[in-house]
Amino acid sequence: MNATVKLIAAIVLFVSITAPNPSTAQANSKIQRENNLIESIDSILHDQVINHQIPGAVILIKEGNHIIWKEAYGYTKKFDQFGKILPEAELMNKTNLFDIASLTKVVGTTTAIMYLADKQLISVNDSVSKYINAFNTAEKKAITIQQLLTHTAGLPEWYPMYYKSNNKAATYNLIAQLPLSYPIGKQRKYSDLGFTILGQIIEVVSGMPLDQFLREKIHEPLGMMHTMYNPLKNGNTLKIAPT
Repeated sequence: MNATVKLIAAIVLFVSITAPNPSTAQANSKIQRENNLIESIDSILHDQVINHQIPGAVILIKEGNHIIWKEAYGYTKKFDQFGKILPEAELMNKTNLFDIASLTKVVGTTTAIMYLADKQLISVNDSVSKYINAFNTAEKKAITIQQLLTHTAGLPEWYPMYYKSNNKAATYNLIAQLPLSYPIGKQRKYSDLGFTILGQIIEVVSGMPLDQFLREKIHEPLGMMHTMYNPLKNGNTLKIAPT
């Protein structure tokens, strides 16, 4: 073997030894992207807490079953009722439960309605009066489930129920008695009352209280074990294991 052939052989051997494995390179690139993402989000949330834009937050980023980042920031409550910073604010932790408030409409009520529609127990085109007799009036009998879902049913956007009702049945009856605020299907106005009636439809069709239906049919099957109504009443907050 002449010198030129030996040199070429040596170069080929060197390249084959030092060239990175494609799978290793991809893994390193993925790790770098994840680190960049974590650094960016970490910086944003720290700044939001420091600048008093939010009291705190808990973030979880997953890809499949792989947890990329899980961290708690700030405090569970940072300000008192007068907007002053609490001197001894409780630090946020990864197991804090959050009140999702009106996101219940999406996470719970809408999902439950779609479940019933998928099981062909209801149609979103059904009139509300098919399930709730109190809506079988000249003013309300044309309202459909779809219009409740899309906030086009004409129901009032809000009403001080806590002054007028102290139980679920009374709330349902009161909403049914309230006059419409605008013609059915003519305007889109976000309404708490409309979604309350959707909850009533879920209970009528399923024969179960709304919270029980969501727990058995939606939350538990999806592994949402920490999503619930009235957590302090049933003690579930004590069952959340720290991570």
